[in-house]
Amino acid sequence: MPSVNFDANQHQTQIVAQAIVDDETQLSYEWVFQCVKEVTGMLPKVFVTDGDPAINAVVTIQFLNTFHMHCIWHISQNLPKQLKGKLSSNFDDFMKDFYKARNSLREEQFNEKWNALLQNYLQSKDYLTKVLGCNPQSWARTFTNRYFTASIQTTSRNEGENSTLKWLFGDSNTCPFYNAQLLIDFIGYVTLFNTFKASTYKANITFKAIDCFEQVNTDYL
Repeated sequence: MPSVNFDANQHQTQIVAQAIVDDETQLSYEWVFQCVKEVTGMLPKVFVTDGDPAINAVVTIQFLNTFHMHCIWHISQNLPKQLKGKLSSNFDDFMKDFYKARNSLREEQFNEKWNALLQNYLQSKDYLTKVLGCNPQSWARTFTNRYFTASIQTTSRNEGENSTLKWLFGDSNTCPFYNAQLLIDFIGYVTLFNTFKASTYKANITFKAIDCFEQVNTDYL
């Protein structure tokens, strides 16, 4: 059972909402995002995700005026998986040149270095063009610097929560039903802990979340 986490950063990172879903399809994300909007009324100015195509599609529908940024850590993890074998001994030089392009502060400078990257490493051109070149506004610093992100460039805090869940329950994508009650209790505890430190606004979210978990408990356990 995959879990979807929503974190907000207002002076400190806080868990806003969490959901347990059957799969990671666009339809599931649409339902989760719509529920979060209805319960919290939140319209974030910046949204940071791992670049999942299903999430990309939903963000453009649910959060039209939100700047959607892709996690640079996930990008850096995918590059060696996709290109190290193709580039072989040139891969390390490629990565250096990629980050020079990515970290360019002026758009003209970025375009120049990006085009040079495509020309100098032809084996990477197809992947870079299809996966990253179609939307550099979501990851290239010359574009992301135009928005206030509190220096956040990754989903690392969210990944930390996922790591805790995996430590408790094993692989979050194959979490067995006999652990469902423990998962519900854990999420309920985290939500209540945040409520203890927060406002009535967050308390309302908590009660809504607990209602949802109780329904899951009734229907599936």
